[in-house]
Amino acid sequence: MYLESIPNDELIERNYKYIMPEELREHFRKSEDIFMDIEYEHRQAINTNQRPRIVVEKSLLQHVRMCVENSKDVDGALALSDLLQEEIEYRIRCFTRCLSKTSESYVKWLQEDYKRKLKVNVIRSVHHGE
Repeated sequence: MYLESIPNDELIERNYKYIMPEELREHFRKSEDIFMDIEYEHRQAINTNQRPRIVVEKSLLQHVRMCVENSKDVDGALALSDLLQEEIEYRIRCFTRCLSKTSESYVKWLQEDYKRKLKVNVIRSVHHGE
């Protein structure tokens, strides 16, 4: 009886909502918009006949903007991108849950690909802004 009332890991993970801790938020204080509802964005993409991948691209652009507008140089922006690891992993998990069946290896690959693209795009944005 007691064990049946304990939610399983998947249910706990589905109900978990990442909220950026205040001490981390302070690093991104120049950014007004730091939140993204991945599930909502996925529904919007599907409803407007866009590819689901557009959600990851929008998320990536938001993170690039956050890193660039809160730093003075490439090194600072890259350091800020490293601080987003937990949020990135959360967003990718939310996205892959929207896709029905995905393997754990795909989730990990997508997380690593996102982090790599974040760094590349941060460097490009800083250099184009100079």
